[in-house]
Amino acid sequence: MSDEFTSLISIADLAKQIVKDKKNCVSLIYRLIILTLTLSIVIVTVERAFSAMKIIKHQLRSQIDDAWLNDCLVLYIEKKNI
Repeated sequence: MSDEFTSLISIADLAKQIVKDKKNCVSLIYRLIILTLTLSIVIVTVERAFSAMKIIKHQLRSQIDDAWLNDCLVLYIEKKNI
């Protein structure tokens, strides 16, 4: 290995160095690096979405009073008779 690759710190730096050196003979490794970088962004996006859903769900639960919840349950249970 050359010193250019051993001094790299992150996966992104490795991908940039491979492109810079035009080492397409390691295309499978390059694809794996791109996949790793993409997955990290996707995971963060999904975690943010679930966090937002959790906040909204909690706020809705705190705003629902017992009478409204009871009415909804009665409608759901008795929907065949309505």
